[in-house]
Formats: sequence, structure tokens, C-alpha cells
Amino acid sequence: MTQARNIGSKFSDSNNNTAYGSNAFASNTSGTYCVAVGLSALNKNTTGTQNTAIGNQTLENVTTGSYNTALGSQSLRLTTTGNWNTAIGEGAMYNNTIGIQNVAVGNGTLNANTTGIQNTAVGYTALNKLTIGVENVAVGKGTLYNLTTGRSEEHTSELQSRLHLVCRLLLE
Repeated sequence: MTQARNIGSKFSDSNNNTAYGSNAFASNTSGTYCVAVGLSALNKNTTGTQNTAIGNQTLENVTTGSYNTALGSQSLRLTTTGNWNTAIGEGAMYNNTIGIQNVAVGNGTLNANTTGIQNTAVGYTALNKLTIGVENVAVGKGTLYNLTTGRSEEHTSELQSRLHLVCRLLLE
């Protein structure tokens, strides 16, 4: 198997991996079906499979995590073993380490998440301080920004405009 080390041009191998960028996909041993584009994208991936990292330092620290998608500089940067996460936007889910099945769309969304499970944040800095929450949904700029753990108000989701709360839903 060919390994990508400090590459600055296209790279592909027999395990259906593709990389482009300095230090992209540099540590792979047996990961398959991965795409890494950008400086240090998927840099520490060893056995993770079906990860997609596009942007500088995206999924940089993932080792065995699989089925993650990161689009935007430093999104999912600290993820190591987390699975099935999707982060779109600069710094989205930056601190995620082992969290699973989270979705973050927007710069700084779910930024502090480390071990959260099944959280969804859409909008600039939504759920920004959440670290270990479960099944939270936040839509709108800064929604549930200060929530740090647990579920939001007994599993409540908020939808807000730039200035006002538009809707609060109790999910059961």
C-alpha cells in the first residue's frame, strides 16, 4: 500500500483513498474509502474508514473514527474515535473527540462538543458550549449557545430569528 507523506499533489491508493495537501492522510495503515483535501486533513487516520475531510486541518486527529464528514477549516479537528458525525463550517465541532451521530452546520456550531450524542445544530454558533449533551436540536444563530450538558429544557428545541425566538417545541 502506498502511503501519503508530506504530499503536495494528488494521491490515491489501492484502498480507494484519495488525498491532496501537505500532510493529508499521512498516517493511514488500513483505512479505506477516505477523501482528504487540505493541509493535514485526516493526518492521523490509521484505520478509520469512509471519512471525508475537506479543508485545512479537518478531521486532523481522527485515528479510528469512521463515517465522518468534515467540510470547512478545522471542522471536527480533535475527533479521534467519533463516528457518523457531520460538520460543515469553519470550526464546526472543533473539540469533538468521541461524540457520535452529531450534525453541525455553520461556523462554530457544536464547537465545545466532546462526547455528545445525536445533537443537531444549524446556524452560526448554535449549541456552541455544549460538551456532553444528548439529542439536542438548535436552529438559528446562537440558539442554545450557553447550554453545556444534558438536554435542553426536558428535550425542547428552539427555532429563532436573528432577534427573536420564533418557536419552541417540546419533543417526546
